[in-house]
Amino acid sequence: MESAPGLVSDFDFHPDEQHVRHFRIPPGGVLRLDAEMFVCEAESDGIVLRHYAFCDVWFKINVTIDRAGTVVEPELSPPTIVKSFAYNCDIATPMQLGSGAVYATDLFLDVLLRKDGVSHEVVDLDEFDQAVANAEIATSTYSLSA
Repeated sequence: MESAPGLVSDFDFHPDEQHVRHFRIPPGGVLRLDAEMFVCEAESDGIVLRHYAFCDVWFKINVTIDRAGTVVEPELSPPTIVKSFAYNCDIATPMQLGSGAVYATDLFLDVLLRKDGVSHEVVDLDEFDQAVANAEIATSTYSLSA
């Protein structure tokens, strides 16, 4: 699929949630959709979230930019435990492509990277370990939180 003629549905399954997250991306927000990758963006209050998903790797990337394309670290509202970040590497299954839709399973772990490109934090290790213990996802015999 070289172009997105209409609305694109992004289905994001989280094994510990009862419902699949469903994001509807209008044609103007789809920057690329083909057999290799999906790139889309949405704007809120002058901040653009650009999302990258790939068919051949086990992660997705989210980056926050301003309208001019400069990487920014938005203030979270309401404030949360998670620090603000510019990049989010979301560990997930490779994207599956359907007719006007993309699908992936979130594997809980996220790497949050600050605008400086160095400061980072790995989050949701407890959720990952719990998902492995509950057999919601399978992994090797090692634990990532050790």
